[in-house]
Amino acid sequence: MNPGKQRGGAGMAQREKKEHAYNRINKDIKSNAIAGPLLFYGREKFLIEWAIGMIEKQWINPAAKELDRNNLSWEGITINDLMDFCETIPMLSEKRLVVLQDMKNPGEEFAAYLDQIPETCQLIMIWQDPDKRTKAYKEIARKSGEYEFGILDEPDLRKYIDKRFRQAGKIISSSRMNQLIQRTGYYDKDSLYTLNNLENDLKKIIAHCKEQEVGEEDLRAGVLGNLESNVFEMLDAIAGNKKEEAFRLLHNLMVTGENIYYLLAVIIGQFETILEIKELREEGIDPASMHRLTGIHEFRIKKALQQGERISVRQLKTTLSRLYEVDRNIKNGQMDGILALELIIAGV
Repeated sequence: MNPGKQRGGAGMAQREKKEHAYNRINKDIKSNAIAGPLLFYGREKFLIEWAIGMIEKQWINPAAKELDRNNLSWEGITINDLMDFCETIPMLSEKRLVVLQDMKNPGEEFAAYLDQIPETCQLIMIWQDPDKRTKAYKEIARKSGEYEFGILDEPDLRKYIDKRFRQAGKIISSSRMNQLIQRTGYYDKDSLYTLNNLENDLKKIIAHCKEQEVGEEDLRAGVLGNLESNVFEMLDAIAGNKKEEAFRLLHNLMVTGENIYYLLAVIIGQFETILEIKELREEGIDPASMHRLTGIHEFRIKKALQQGERISVRQLKTTLSRLYEVDRNIKNGQMDGILALELIIAGV
């Protein structure tokens, strides 16, 4: 069977991309379209706090913030407590802002009360990881403005990074931006790196940067990088025929104390990704369809395509065969791991 046919091929219908909550709530606030309780959830707590801040500016008199904004914890609160806070008239603000943190397993009584919240109260519910299959979630989502703050798409992430540097009087080139995003591992599978981490790393980069333009050493000083992103950087050097740089990166990985078996597994995984993406491209499948078929983020697909352009399918398959053999030999005690990886880099 043709692999392209099996996977759906390049002709797979493009699904309309859902607008990110970051952009949607920004528009809704500016157009005064916020009405009724709000449900916030998702990985990006940084954006959730940003959205709460925007809504606070909309409704709360800064001089009355201590009086007209309430931060409540789900643990230990009763429905009567919530009613008391929501139904208290604001003192000096247009609305009272009630932020309910860490919501877990809300019952029917809670969902029913959402219909009774007065217009003088803006309730924001933060439910970190709701089970969307439950009746409670469906009922609350139906009665609320629902915003899921997941990871930013690449264009929005780039705008955010560029804005932060410009605010600090710095500029960053497109290629250096690619390197920064890659080093953070923001789009790596199962990554725990969030915008909170990025914000801290950007501050470190800005503090280290003495020139107007951000340099490579600034990135290294500000972003340690995780294993996958460092391996990807090493493969970039291999694909660009920068053998000395690839050796340096390999030894840096070993100095950090990474387990050789785990390191080898990550390297094999990255080569397998490059090969898979390169073969999909040769079948005529576009990057958006590759994302749907493989579950790999578009940013990593783009990087794999770039690396695959400089390494032939034959080279990739040969290198993978050698890596599989090295993996077996290391585990059998027949070969030194670091020496074997050095030989592979030299031979790619």
